[in-house]
Amino acid sequence: MMKSDLLVVSILVVFLSSITVQAGPIENNLEIGFSGGAVMGLMESETGDFGPAGFIFMQTPFSKHFRADFGLGMGELSDSSYTTNIVSFRERFLYYPLLNSRISPYVNFGIGGVYYTIKDMPPNNNVSLEEKNFAPFATTGIGVSFQAKRSLSFDLSGGYNYSFTNDLNAIGDKYNDSYIEVLAGIKFVIDMKSKEPAIVQKIKEPVIEPVNVDIDSDGLTNTKEKSIGTDENNPDTDGDGLSDGKEVNTHKTDPLKADSDSDGLLDKEELENYKTNPLKADSDDDGLSDSEEIIKYKTNPLIVDTDGGSVDDFKEVERGSDPLNKDDDIIKEEVYEIAKDKKVTLEGIVFNSGSAKIIPTSMKTLEKTLSTLKAFSKIKIEIQGYSDNTGKYDKNVVLSQKRADSVRDWLINKGIDACRLTAKGFGPENPVTSNETQDGRKKNRRIEFIRVD
Repeated sequence: MMKSDLLVVSILVVFLSSITVQAGPIENNLEIGFSGGAVMGLMESETGDFGPAGFIFMQTPFSKHFRADFGLGMGELSDSSYTTNIVSFRERFLYYPLLNSRISPYVNFGIGGVYYTIKDMPPNNNVSLEEKNFAPFATTGIGVSFQAKRSLSFDLSGGYNYSFTNDLNAIGDKYNDSYIEVLAGIKFVIDMKSKEPAIVQKIKEPVIEPVNVDIDSDGLTNTKEKSIGTDENNPDTDGDGLSDGKEVNTHKTDPLKADSDSDGLLDKEELENYKTNPLKADSDDDGLSDSEEIIKYKTNPLIVDTDGGSVDDFKEVERGSDPLNKDDDIIKEEVYEIAKDKKVTLEGIVFNSGSAKIIPTSMKTLEKTLSTLKAFSKIKIEIQGYSDNTGKYDKNVVLSQKRADSVRDWLINKGIDACRLTAKGFGPENPVTSNETQDGRKKNRRIEFIRVD
């Protein structure tokens, strides 16, 4: 057979074997890699020197234990008498006896072809040989793969290659030449899996719980709790001290809200401690919320007029009298009508000119103010002093402050608690009329008070 015919046959065999492998029941993933190492010729029963070698390759599985490997490599065969460069391609089959293991030994066998170039001829060479030629070869070997991670592994292998020529070292005899190789490499996985058809998942049948199941034993079935939003694993969802079942079935309160009527008291406190209505912020409809009556004013949230003095709690709180003292419900003395944020002008309080001393004609007005503060014992007021615009501004402010202090001191001396009274001088600010006339200036020189509790 001619060398050129042998080359064609070898390529055809490799190509056909590759097609056969690809046609098998393989998974659609691919490994590519490269390796490097050394080759050494075995010529005429003599061993040569190790020379460099390298391969690039790709591998693909076609059964559980077998992989197909196609590689292309280069190397140098030599000893002291010759040097031959080789370029080879090969198709191998790798058998892995172990599955699902990070360390996987294997054996391999296959065929290929080598294109060789003789660079250095030995002294006893066959002069009729061509320096460049091609020859097929058979290969076998062993190796082991180490998987570092899913997409990366390392490879160590050793192989024996038997060529169908005896000319690799330029010395022709009756023995064909061969060479061995030792390689270390790295492989990368390329996921080539085709898109699998969508799997129609079977719809799970809904789990139907028994109607009467009550996991948390709160008096409500799980089905009922799911429908109203309570926690089927917690007997008191809102943490107010009442079980969800009692709130829904007995008291009709909101099991998701600790204070159903938003009056500042927990549902359980209203029901068990105060006997108020947990669904009504003002149980006695007196205008004060249950929490205001209990916590702030200490009144009875179930009675409109706690002290029984004929004036309801709300009105007493508004006007400043004591809702716990019936004696101040009916005011017998003349008093000022007091409303929050509304100023009261104390007409009739007169001072000596340029002085803060109160003159006797002011007593009637002061007595009325005193009666007002005694009647409405819960209110606090601010006494405000004013002047006209005659004279220096700063002087007028100081004078108005002194006059307000004089009124405050008089009331304290008559028994009004000092903590209920404050005084402030504003000088000529906030005039009630024009300062252009004597009468206008007289009206602007005044004492007022305003409720501040």
